[in-house]
Amino acid sequence: MGENIGYIRVSTTEQNIERQLVAFEPFNINPDNVFIDKLSGKDRNRPALESMIKYARKGDVVYVKSFDRLGRNMIDVLQIVKDINSKGASLHIINGGYVYSGDDTPMMVLLMGISASIAEFERAMIRERSLEGIANAKLIPGKYVGRKHELTEDQLLDIKKCIELGGKPAVVARDFKISRTTIYKIINGCYK
Repeated sequence: MGENIGYIRVSTTEQNIERQLVAFEPFNINPDNVFIDKLSGKDRNRPALESMIKYARKGDVVYVKSFDRLGRNMIDVLQIVKDINSKGASLHIINGGYVYSGDDTPMMVLLMGISASIAEFERAMIRERSLEGIANAKLIPGKYVGRKHELTEDQLLDIKKCIELGGKPAVVARDFKISRTTIYKIINGCYK
């Protein structure tokens, strides 16, 4: 008999994982078997997800609160489910009670595709609303100021001196741990 494994994903480090942990309570998941990512679900590049898939073995059950916790990209979600199933483990989506074991009925595969598509659609809508909000804020003077620059005045002076002394932009960028684009903005007087 396999183990019960939990996977949790929140988009930012400020978000709380408690709601997802509470959903695991009825399934007797050992806290050592809970893998947590505090990253966006826009792509599959998540360390805890990859660790969880590597950890899963035949007979294990992976519990996830909802499809959107697995990801916000339909192709990635479907591949994640396949990867879990290829280890001999099954996936249990708590919201909805869906269980995917790799030998699923056509109806279960359809429901998985629809759920993954909805998660992808939600991500697209969030992005669209964010862009609309930024565009509207830019119409109001002083409302949208953009991201704050991280370089101090002293750092700017040091960077300008290095460039004046013949420092190559790529080397200066590496030394100050900034992008070459930022260096060129400083050189061209476009850095605000």
